[in-house]
Amino acid sequence: MKQFCKGLSVIFVLFAGVLLSGCEPVGNPDGLVDNGPNLSQLKLTKLDGSSSRLSDFSGKTLIINFWATWCAPCREEMPALQAMSEQLDSNSYVVLGVSVDTSADRVTGFLRENNVSFQQFIDPKMELAMSDLKIRAFPETLIVSPEGKVLRRILGARAWGDKNYYQEILVP
Repeated sequence: MKQFCKGLSVIFVLFAGVLLSGCEPVGNPDGLVDNGPNLSQLKLTKLDGSSSRLSDFSGKTLIINFWATWCAPCREEMPALQAMSEQLDSNSYVVLGVSVDTSADRVTGFLRENNVSFQQFIDPKMELAMSDLKIRAFPETLIVSPEGKVLRRILGARAWGDKNYYQEILVP
């Protein structure tokens, strides 16, 4: 029995490491994507239950952050994303959050407590994040061209509030 429990512990640590490994860059350090998918028709669910398509933001570069309230690096990164959303030219860029929490109320409470005002969506069953976009760790941020093509996948929390950092990342 002791050996069985030890084996389960190892499996849990490995599984949790996959979901929460967002703190460490993996693979391509700058996140460039060759032939990234086109997401222009991707449907997102707002926190109030209504929906929107990415094509609603056509003509703008999108910074889409997948996160959760239970993810410490996600929570720590949120103020920097908010700062970036306030600094970017709203005619050219939009910052969007997609929470994988199961409760919109929990997300809304977190956003209110932390003065986060950029547009948020929810993916409570992780269908979009894990099935459609193959996101395996949180936070993960996608940089999407005005035409809807994924240009970069950035794994882990980043210094989004630092203008020098995000200007370098947002240059195609």
